[in-house]
Amino acid sequence: MAYIKTRTDLCGEYTLICVKHKDWLSLPKEPVTAKEAENLQTGVCLRGCVPGNFDLDMAREGILPDPFFADNVLRFRETEDMHALYVRKFSCHPSDGMQPWLVLEGVDTVADIYLNGKFAGHCENMFIRHEFLAENLCCGENEIVVHIYPSCIAARKNK
Repeated sequence: MAYIKTRTDLCGEYTLICVKHKDWLSLPKEPVTAKEAENLQTGVCLRGCVPGNFDLDMAREGILPDPFFADNVLRFRETEDMHALYVRKFSCHPSDGMQPWLVLEGVDTVADIYLNGKFAGHCENMFIRHEFLAENLCCGENEIVVHIYPSCIAARKNK
């Protein structure tokens, strides 16, 4: 049987919102849509790249210094307790009769994934591929929100 496999590459530019954990705890609810994330009154909003690293995105935008100069890398400890939200809208036209899957590779490390405002999956290992059935993927405009938890805080749950 022959079939056509449709693939939408979600690498590239995202809106990145970084929020300190203490500020995150004061939010009335977790933002799960692009609008909710982009309307946060706390944190910093900048351009992020996937694949990438939010610390390096902050350095590229001038929020943090060049980590490869002198002892600037020590300033990056300030980001250890930050939640990172990668937000992107994208267009998709899945083939008729095919089950759409959301595939993520290398999400570091603990993250919740939301597709069109609905929970799509949870990641806890950056060294494996994560695949989630994209049940609420629409034909046309969609949005993804990837909430990466601060690993130092997520690790405390595993004491």
